[in-house]
Amino acid sequence: MAERNVYQFQFMKKGESILLEGAAHGGKESAAARNYFSRRKMEYKLKKVDGGIMVTLLSEGQPSTERGKRRVRRQQLFSGNKPQADHWYHVSLVTCDGIDWEVWAQQTIVRGVISGWFNLKICASGDAPNKANYWIGWNGERFASGRGLSQLRMGRPHMEQRLVDALSKIDLTAALPSSKMIA
Repeated sequence: MAERNVYQFQFMKKGESILLEGAAHGGKESAAARNYFSRRKMEYKLKKVDGGIMVTLLSEGQPSTERGKRRVRRQQLFSGNKPQADHWYHVSLVTCDGIDWEVWAQQTIVRGVISGWFNLKICASGDAPNKANYWIGWNGERFASGRGLSQLRMGRPHMEQRLVDALSKIDLTAALPSSKMIA
């Protein structure tokens, strides 16, 4: 009879017994034993004895084939959503990782005044793994730091430079309609 911690059931062999000292029948130690053995389809016997509960392993059960193995999930694909509202204009197409990404732009208006910033929506033309839409601010020289940019950098690090190259070739103030048409 070996004295072990309740969490050391994994070392038990068929016919071996463990004394759970101070354990009460129906207490947390006996519940842990029941949980451990029933999950592994092992036959066991709990017997109340002086000083605790005796746990005896009657059969070793079947080893779980899934236990310890990582499940391989099929990568989920998402498709980009083009902006539906007015005042969005398609300004560029960028290819990254074999996926075509459409770049849509909208002039940013703050308190009725057109600012030097543009709202960009980058959306996948087809199916893309993980994320297919990004919202980013652009001022003609750099991206606005924010959640959209950090998601882009984490998910598709190569795409940032391709976007900068494509957008720096375009003068968005000239490409988009004048402020009178937007306001």
